[in-house]
Amino acid sequence: METLIALGSISAFALFLFFVIRYSIEYYQGTLHMVDMAIMDINEALTSASIIVLVVTIGKYFEGKVKRKIAKLTEKIFPESTLFKEMQVKYV
Repeated sequence: METLIALGSISAFALFLFFVIRYSIEYYQGTLHMVDMAIMDINEALTSASIIVLVVTIGKYFEGKVKRKIAKLTEKIFPESTLFKEMQVKYV
């Protein structure tokens, strides 16, 4: 799963770099006629990469928060001191 997320964010960022380089070359050559379209393409590519990274970061934050809560509740419900205290092992 993390590989797919990394691949998606890297490809969106690579598309952003491609648009920046392409439209920069066209601008300096004087062949860029639709500046608004170029800005929109660059903006959409960078926004896609940013949103992917943002969503993954927020998801990992909430995952860590929930894991800590579960660990606290588990320790409260089943304390280790009482779990292993009553354990009796009989060998045959």
